[in-house]
Amino acid sequence: VTGQLATFAPLAKVIHADIDPAEISKNRVADVPIVGDCKEVISELIGLLRPAERRPNVEEWMSYLLDLKRRYPTGYDEPADGSLSPQYVIKRIGEITGSDAYYAAGVG
Repeated sequence: VTGQLATFAPLAKVIHADIDPAEISKNRVADVPIVGDCKEVISELIGLLRPAERRPNVEEWMSYLLDLKRRYPTGYDEPADGSLSPQYVIKRIGEITGSDAYYAAGVG
């Protein structure tokens, strides 16, 4: 979710990975387009970043994200009709799978 594309991270470099080549640069031009299956793409990216000297310094970015998380904690209201909220489902999946789980969402 980017909001208005014209103002979203205007100075950022965009890496767009997708199995469907038609999706690459569909909404925003990718500086680094990657077409492939996510399992293979992620495995190759991890291999590229495995040597310590190749890893980017993300301490400042992590501090920023942790501050956002502290200032804007997540929460949700449970539906009055007793149905399951999406937030509850994700919370339970996290509790069941533990901290090593990875999530992926299709937003189209």
